[in-house]
Amino acid sequence: MPEETLFYTRRQLAELAQVTVNALSNLARRGGGPRCFCLPGTSIVRYPREEAEAWLRGEGGADKSSRGGASRRRGRKTKAQVVSDRRGAAQ
Repeated sequence: MPEETLFYTRRQLAELAQVTVNALSNLARRGGGPRCFCLPGTSIVRYPREEAEAWLRGEGGADKSSRGGASRRRGRKTKAQVVSDRRGAAQ
């Protein structure tokens, strides 16, 4: 990749991370991986280069694991919280 690249496409980042594009999409959907955004009015996804490279080095990102960090940030409950609530309501 050229040094002057400010953003990676999902395909470029998947290649660097040695995962499939679908795996990277699923990770982003669950709130994991580096921060990404869609270009306004499109479904084109871009990853800021600095954040993506930090994530590849294991230095962070939106969430280092896939524990649902984005779900909590949006005010949604994680799957574990929903199951726990159901069990509590059944008693």
